[in-house]
Amino acid sequence: MSISPEAQTAPQDDQVLLEVARLQKKIGNEGPALENIADRLHGILETTEQSCESILQSIEGVFEAANKVRAAAPDNGELSQAVDVLEQHATSVLESCAFQDLTSQRVSIIVRDLLHVEGCVEAVTDAVGREGVESLAAELAAQDGSGGESEEDPYLHGPQNEKEAFSQGDIDAVFG
Repeated sequence: MSISPEAQTAPQDDQVLLEVARLQKKIGNEGPALENIADRLHGILETTEQSCESILQSIEGVFEAANKVRAAAPDNGELSQAVDVLEQHATSVLESCAFQDLTSQRVSIIVRDLLHVEGCVEAVTDAVGREGVESLAAELAAQDGSGGESEEDPYLHGPQNEKEAFSQGDIDAVFG
């Protein structure tokens, strides 16, 4: 992202410096913070896609079983009606799975926008002075005692990213 000549020559604005430092403190200092958020959103997309695929496979199994039941007892009207109800419910579940595609599209747009905002924040950080922003962010973190940690509930970390997650073998080794 390029910075306009006016922004490059403008004097540092203490308010801009403070706000960028607050943003950096809020979202963390470990690498590109908004990219980290984007990675979390990609994780949501992957998990949702995997769950939806599992649902679709299970529903296919329901339809196959319904067809077998119908073929095994073609003259049983009561059983045929029950199979029809099962198929209607399975079809309803299939229709509900359309959320995954819509969710994926919407989250992809959010990721794109977050990465754009990150580029803008990086440009502003460079314009006002990266060292000043980083030292002010560290100072703000020291003042509130957070050490730069987010104020979110520590139990709200959710599922780990596969790259960072412990394997089942690691967990088993702990309980050995």
